[in-house]
Amino acid sequence: MPIVWVGHLKGQKEMQRCTGLDTFQEVMTSTASYPIKHFFCGGKQGIALQLQEASSQKLGNANVVGTYSPPFTEMTYEEYAVLGAIINASGANVVWIGLSTPKQEIFAANLAKHVNVNYIITVGAVFDFFTGNLQRAPNWIQKFGLEWLYRLLKEPRRLFKRYAEIVPMFVWLNIKALFK
Repeated sequence: MPIVWVGHLKGQKEMQRCTGLDTFQEVMTSTASYPIKHFFCGGKQGIALQLQEASSQKLGNANVVGTYSPPFTEMTYEEYAVLGAIINASGANVVWIGLSTPKQEIFAANLAKHVNVNYIITVGAVFDFFTGNLQRAPNWIQKFGLEWLYRLLKEPRRLFKRYAEIVPMFVWLNIKALFK
């Protein structure tokens, strides 16, 4: 939502919020009857598999060809190569990565060197939201753009450091951009 606020300040009045969960549900639903194959990477052990089952049951998309829950330690080049070979062999077109920020972006960049897919999409906590392992903020909180605050209050130990690093940098970079 803060990106939308900045866009509005820059004159992009049509800009709207589009969450990872909304994107995930739309893409999975709209590709259910096409030969588009998905691969899920992320979450604690078993979460990606739960997401595969939930995608089939709730969204009617049985085109998930594989899942992988990465270790909590940094993966080596060789481990990325092995995972890339598994994904390539699965025939996946889309790889969904559900890890925390910035880990998922680093994971995606490393994985991209080893896969031949059409898209790699990072979606944060979507795996946990969609499988019911994490509760999403109420609609009114989302509407006011305060979902980040709700999540911070729910998981302060995990999210405080990330927000303390990312939010000031986001604010500073956007203030600089506004005055250019």
